[in-house]
Amino acid sequence: RTGDLGGRTFGSTPDVVTKLAGAYLSGLQASGQVAGTLKHFPGLGDVPVDPHQQLYFEDRSLTDLNNIDWAPYKALIATGQVQAIMSTHVVLSAVDDTRPASLSYPVITGILRDQLGFNGVVITDGIYMKALSDHYSLDQIILYAIQAGNDIICSTYSIQSTAETEQVLHDAVTNGTLTKARIDDSVRRILLLKLRLGLLTAPANG
Repeated sequence: RTGDLGGRTFGSTPDVVTKLAGAYLSGLQASGQVAGTLKHFPGLGDVPVDPHQQLYFEDRSLTDLNNIDWAPYKALIATGQVQAIMSTHVVLSAVDDTRPASLSYPVITGILRDQLGFNGVVITDGIYMKALSDHYSLDQIILYAIQAGNDIICSTYSIQSTAETEQVLHDAVTNGTLTKARIDDSVRRILLLKLRLGLLTAPANG
């Protein structure tokens, strides 16, 4: 199935998605100046609604999630060419029925990082989507997203909300809700990606 995404998917089977997404990713990154991003983790192929409009509870079993939704991610991550992945806003009942995947530590850190072995940059889907904004405040979204294991918050949109995002993270580190090490982990992943893209120069050994 291709859910509510219609023509935005590469196919309806893991093998086809892996083959076509892999080819597209290779093409995007051939110059060494573009980082392709796999999305939308943990998968929207069986989701019949648009996260822009509402939050959906996906009830697929862990077996199906592993064999269908996560199979392309696992295969492509194993090639070593995946540099970034976008997380999206759907509740996976089999993993964490309390929060959308993008805000869920068991999904982002437990599955994507620990089980599938992804050590690159994770960026959230747009945080303005109703799947999040109808249920959480901006401050909650920001904090939960970073606690979950995301490195970049997508679409804070305004100078005011970006400043609020920075303040939420600063306050969370100050009061001990987030550790400095957690922030450093994300900064390190982002800087490594920039180094690979030639956007930074590695410091000289001294």
